[in-house]
Amino acid sequence: MHLPSIEISAITPNNKLLKAIDMLESYYCIIFTSVNSVSAFFDALYKKGKDTRSLHGIKVIPIGDATASFLTARGVVPDHLPKQFTSEGIIDVLKGLAVRNKKYLLPRAKEARDIIVEFITLQGGTCDVIPVYKTCLPKKIRRLEEKPDIVTFTSSSTVTNFIKLYGKGALKDANIASIGPVTTKTLSAHGFQASIEAKRYDIPGLVEAIVKYCKPDS
Repeated sequence: MHLPSIEISAITPNNKLLKAIDMLESYYCIIFTSVNSVSAFFDALYKKGKDTRSLHGIKVIPIGDATASFLTARGVVPDHLPKQFTSEGIIDVLKGLAVRNKKYLLPRAKEARDIIVEFITLQGGTCDVIPVYKTCLPKKIRRLEEKPDIVTFTSSSTVTNFIKLYGKGALKDANIASIGPVTTKTLSAHGFQASIEAKRYDIPGLVEAIVKYCKPDS
């Protein structure tokens, strides 16, 4: 049963992003924390009549495999890939890079955690944060026609919006699968405990965790 609880909407017009693209050569590194941020960035890049050559000499860090694949499909091979597909994982990468007096670009969701920005700032670097998309409740809502055995959540916003749409009662007695510790923390804040948590914080990792939970001896 597929019940979308978020919709992605690009922030347009986005003059701040277009201005950043005009001065890409001033950035040491661009950090992409989602597939959606990659899509919005490249849409703006092409709109300015530029292409991947504009990223020459700029380090690129994606948050995980899916975002890395999205970059590769656009002709950009990431310089670093975090071992842990979270903002904390990106910080671990940054610890091995030059940060002081370096300028970073972070195109991201309108509402997101600030720990990457805080780390760069504390290390003496600067980080231009540009919201490029926002998440909102879906315009068309599907009915929850039957009680689910397992409910999967792939982000904190899916948790919050699901509860807004269907109420906490929809999760009663259901096994809850979380994509990672940040989402699990959001579930806990709403009074729920995740029965399943992915060890690898992406969709394949979540699927693997669910399969292992359902077939523990496999």
